[in-house]
Amino acid sequence: MSKTKWKIFFDMCLNIGASGAPIAVLQLIIYPYLASRISSEEYGLMITLYSLWIVISNSLGNVLNNIRLLRNAEYEKENIKGDFPFLLKNFMIINFIIIFIGTIFYIKELDIIYIVFSIVISMFILLKAYFEVGFRIKLDYVSILINGILQCFGFILGLIFFYFTRIWQFVFLCGFLFNTIFTLLKTEMLKEAFVKTRLYKSVSKDAGIYTLATFSGSLMTYADKMVLYPLMGGHVVSIYYTATILGKIISMISGPVTGVILSYISKWSNSQKKIFSKILIVGVILAVIGYGITMGISYPVINILFPQWKDEVMIYLPITTIAIAIQTLNSFLNPFVLKFYDIKWQIIIGMTSVVVYFVMALVLWNFYGMIGFCIGTVLGQLSKTLIMFFLHFVRGSKE
Repeated sequence: MSKTKWKIFFDMCLNIGASGAPIAVLQLIIYPYLASRISSEEYGLMITLYSLWIVISNSLGNVLNNIRLLRNAEYEKENIKGDFPFLLKNFMIINFIIIFIGTIFYIKELDIIYIVFSIVISMFILLKAYFEVGFRIKLDYVSILINGILQCFGFILGLIFFYFTRIWQFVFLCGFLFNTIFTLLKTEMLKEAFVKTRLYKSVSKDAGIYTLATFSGSLMTYADKMVLYPLMGGHVVSIYYTATILGKIISMISGPVTGVILSYISKWSNSQKKIFSKILIVGVILAVIGYGITMGISYPVINILFPQWKDEVMIYLPITTIAIAIQTLNSFLNPFVLKFYDIKWQIIIGMTSVVVYFVMALVLWNFYGMIGFCIGTVLGQLSKTLIMFFLHFVRGSKE
């Protein structure tokens, strides 16, 4: 294996640790503890609000992160700086408005504590997601790993605050606050000039288009909880989310791996898009292995972590895990679509899969209840895979 390949592999391992450690702490320590201390309705509300923050705030931050990464070479070549502070300000305003309205919608009252916590936590999530690009540009995955470890300490500290206050929001506040402080200290993202350059118009256009694509992609992952809560209440969200926990832990390698892939392929030429087929094989293998491991360990692990819900959870777990396995495969393929094909395909893929998901999930839920809803989720993820296959193997072969 060449030095470059070893470097990519090593960075993937670091990034897996950076993302995997906080996920493991949340799923294996924080969530089981909170589930045993608060009602299933309150737990379901917590999961729903967290999904709202990730869909909106994390998506906006990741849009800036990825656009900055993909356009960075152009800015360096032209020796210019700016534009992104303006985009960050605009995204922060958008985030504030949506989170404010969304929080009120789910809590169904004007609870100042809930609203303030929700807005502040969402702001930190957005800033963390964007500022980490300072590490990705330099391929500094050691700092990204340190940031992930600090987030774990933040979650644990927040759990201690919860023990004394019974306010679960402290868990997320401390976790993402630690991230934001570290990225501010280690990068120079806030020191950039607050000016617009001649590239601002084109970058803003890309950011707008990619926002739609990223938002639709996040909806595929988190909207199930956001839809189920108003339909069936917090208890059903608690059961459904618990049925997805193990699959999410197994698939947690996909996000970090694709983040590294995008960091490297942002420097590649079109002649290298043939590697898509190799990544497809790796993605399929990991998805199949992940499904097998999840189903093999599911009952004893759920029995330990969430004994109060184990019987209900096991009904839905085989289907929810299929959806997560397909989602894992999609996350491996998506960076190549982003790099080698027009950005409009991000919107086509994202919006089509979201429409399929919502239509099928709601229609099947109406006939078959939660089982039907879970099947609809699988169909939504599968439609995304099929479009990417068509784009690369049919349309791509003609270019």
